[in-house]
Amino acid sequence: MQGLDLVRLLRHTANQYEQLVLRNRKLDEEIANLKGQYEMDMKQIKSQVEPLPSPLDIHSAPAKPSTRIGIIEKKFPDTMPIAALPGYPTRVYDALRVNNVERVGDFPGLTVEALRETNNCGAVTIEQIKSLARRVGYPFA
Repeated sequence: MQGLDLVRLLRHTANQYEQLVLRNRKLDEEIANLKGQYEMDMKQIKSQVEPLPSPLDIHSAPAKPSTRIGIIEKKFPDTMPIAALPGYPTRVYDALRVNNVERVGDFPGLTVEALRETNNCGAVTIEQIKSLARRVGYPFA
């Protein structure tokens, strides 16, 4: 009788193992799908954000004429994390984080005075933060 019980136990264990293998394959497929969706979302975000010009290009590039004077169009939702906007140095993100600006909607509470009091936040970093704020639709002086 013990031989039959052992065979049943082995069959049951083998069935459980097969079910786990199938479940893991399905989870792997779901992970691959989520990675694909994430990459598509990141490509879409990056296509909406123009890269920051290098400091050498700022003075040599001709100014673009503005077609919409005085109107600022918001391109990004207020809940979007600032870190998702590529093209800025780490120092910019760090200065914003110190001033509790983690998302696009946090910009209205930010002031130049607060940035000046922030460690490692000089004139260049402040100008880059102003550029980022204009890009997301919250310019400040």
